[in-house]
Amino acid sequence: MAVETVMTSEQLEEEWLSARQVADLLKVHKTTVFKWVTEGLLKAYKPGGRVIRVKRTDLNEMLEEFKKKPRTGPHGGQYDP
Repeated sequence: MAVETVMTSEQLEEEWLSARQVADLLKVHKTTVFKWVTEGLLKAYKPGGRVIRVKRTDLNEMLEEFKKKPRTGPHGGQYDP
């Protein structure tokens, strides 16, 4: 899982989102957010306990990467909704 446990003072000044907030923003389920973190697609930080936090800048970077990749349908064909 791509999770860091130590946060620098610069990181503390950035905008942080919970997994629920990320899910709500992107209209996906919270487990999808955890899947992205586990797969290394989205960087997350674990300040303590079972809680994760995502920097807004890391979320934006992931979204930019998603935009660059061609979309594929359920059978591997490309589509453009």
